[in-house]
Amino acid sequence: MKLAGPDSETARLEALRQYKILDTAPEEAFDEFTDLAAKVCQTPIALISLIDENRQWLKSQVGFTLREAPQKISFCRQTIWQNGLFIIPDTLADERFVNDSLVNSEPYLRFYTGAPLITLQGYPLGVICVMDYVPRELNATQLEVLQALSRQVITQLELKRNLTDLAQVQQQNQYLETKLQRQEFERFFKFSLDLLCIAGLDGYFKRVNPAFEKTLLYTKEELLSKPFLDFVHPEDQATTLAELEKLGSNVPTIEFENRYRCQDGSYKWLSWDAFPLVEEGIIYAIAREITDSKQTEEALQESESRYRAIVEDQTELICRFSPEGKLTFVNNNYCRYFGKSYEELIGKDLYHMMPQEERERVEKHLASLSWENP
Repeated sequence: MKLAGPDSETARLEALRQYKILDTAPEEAFDEFTDLAAKVCQTPIALISLIDENRQWLKSQVGFTLREAPQKISFCRQTIWQNGLFIIPDTLADERFVNDSLVNSEPYLRFYTGAPLITLQGYPLGVICVMDYVPRELNATQLEVLQALSRQVITQLELKRNLTDLAQVQQQNQYLETKLQRQEFERFFKFSLDLLCIAGLDGYFKRVNPAFEKTLLYTKEELLSKPFLDFVHPEDQATTLAELEKLGSNVPTIEFENRYRCQDGSYKWLSWDAFPLVEEGIIYAIAREITDSKQTEEALQESESRYRAIVEDQTELICRFSPEGKLTFVNNNYCRYFGKSYEELIGKDLYHMMPQEERERVEKHLASLSWENP
């Protein structure tokens, strides 16, 4: 790995910024490196120092109270351009530092050894160093450990950056996934033929899809501006309120039917499924228009009523039974003839009160009936 020189300062600073480490909180992993450096080198002070444009910022320190210092009084600035350890056995014997404020005033530093923190691309970001208040020298093992620690600091910085980059990628992916889901929801909401809405437990629609406007002929603004109970048929308002109270108790609504007034004054039947989020005060609901089926049902009921009225007026005994011979309908005269109530007869066997010989004759006759031979 080739060490970058002072002429690459701009690229070095950009590399430092990419690690996003400056001005971050203390971290145990880096504190362990400085603690180990101080113990192995037997010095009262150990630092991990990063150098930016105007300062020396300390990521971790042992025996030192400052978090940063101007570059002009920094030993570390000299260290980062060294291809190896930078050693000052006695600061007062080195003319480069004899007038340094850290040497001739508090804390009166007399010894310094630092190892540059060099990235895989060759950019020095800072140093890991040890200092003392008395002149001294480190042995070969201590120097080797200090260099090894410098590499470990870089490894930790790389790991931290990779984890940060990974977290950013995951965050971006989550954002894109959420955006995609939102887009899919919006398309589903917009193009659904069912009436989709988000309503509040306060009784107002919060959002409605275009199917609401198409079905009820109101504008979205009209639908959102009034309590939704105002659109409900007066005869259905009590049951609708009761259903809303159930939703407020976190009970979903399944196939609840009521009538909604259209803008032209007519009413349409809607069948509702609704699911509350009580803690948020909202309801997600789906409605299907069932006006045609309700009209068909009413027509069938009316036809059935007319049929029953006609049958009940007959003097003959009239009954209807299933293919298995179970009674499904009998008229009043049938009940009177056999002295039984309607409820007592329904579900009973057609032949249960017939003499055996008559039963055999009727069974034979019924077996001969068909569409071709009614």
